[in-house]
Amino acid sequence: MAEGNSIKDEVKEQRKKFLTLTFTGKLQYIWEYYRIPIAAVIAVVLVVLSFINAYRRNNYEGVCDIAVCDGKITGYDTDDDVLTTGFTKYLGIDGKKQRVHIDYSYTLEEKLFDQDPQISNEKIYVLSQTNNLDGYMSEYENIVHFCFDTSCFFYDLTELFTDEEMEQLSDYIIYHTQRDGETRAVAVDLSDAPRIQDTDLTMERPCYGIVQSARNPENAADFDFNEYDYVVDAVDTVTAKIQLVMEAKEAGVPIISSMGAGNKLNPAMFEVADIYKTSVCPLAKVMRRELKKRGVKKLKVVYSKEQPTRPIEDMSISCRNHCICPPGTARKCTDRRDIPGSTAFVPSVVGLIIAGEVIKDLTHFDRGDR
Repeated sequence: MAEGNSIKDEVKEQRKKFLTLTFTGKLQYIWEYYRIPIAAVIAVVLVVLSFINAYRRNNYEGVCDIAVCDGKITGYDTDDDVLTTGFTKYLGIDGKKQRVHIDYSYTLEEKLFDQDPQISNEKIYVLSQTNNLDGYMSEYENIVHFCFDTSCFFYDLTELFTDEEMEQLSDYIIYHTQRDGETRAVAVDLSDAPRIQDTDLTMERPCYGIVQSARNPENAADFDFNEYDYVVDAVDTVTAKIQLVMEAKEAGVPIISSMGAGNKLNPAMFEVADIYKTSVCPLAKVMRRELKKRGVKKLKVVYSKEQPTRPIEDMSISCRNHCICPPGTARKCTDRRDIPGSTAFVPSVVGLIIAGEVIKDLTHFDRGDR
């Protein structure tokens, strides 16, 4: 009983002492005796807030996705910069439930031993193939980077704008002529646009093109997946790959999918894994995200952790044929014509690995049922 009284007396004594302290002294007292519980509470609050923020962001309806290459707007949060708010206001969307997403992380600027340009190049292509990219903004020379001899990454603006609008924009339209002689209006020069000039966008000549996204396969219904014992996905477009996976899953037919083999030289690095255990491969990254959205729990794939090989930059021959360099530029075609290609001995090995997995699955080889 005496011990209990001594504890109560000690508490009373500490309370009296606390009341006599100055405001600063009270803060120091609280921190000295309660800093661990306070730190724990702060950590929990931060974790909860991060989950709430992530949930809020992921529950937006994406209205417009834009990639900005080699350009930044300093001094703003990426979700609250002047371009994002400007697009949101112009489109008249509900910023609480819908969003315009502008990603400034892309770069095609060449740096020694830097894989970022290759990764950006592949990511932009993959996003367009999955209908996850609506617009592309960059310097003029990087607009030309995505215009090829026989095809174009961008919509022909003459198909989207009226004749009157094209006349009003005539001084700012960027054209590209393909090998067959067809000329397309691929982008708009925004250098003199007042809203762009009011920003601190780090581009000398910003240009904007509307991405010509891939379309979903229209012939999926022509195939009865129930007739097949196994499906092998070795197609190039992400949209078709996802369609194959969804059709196979719905029919209950096993499927194996090949990931990116472009610009890779070491066939020994390819391995079999579940899509959600892959890394490095940009194509696998997009497939993971898209399949997760669609509720796909697993998918057997063949992929490689090898970093893609860059083209040899031979400046003496880079512009010999079909030069795409803008007049007066210091950069050469080899700097920007970075198109993924495959070496004969790499895809063939991927095919053999897939064939082996199919045989093992159909014969239950790994389970010893033979």
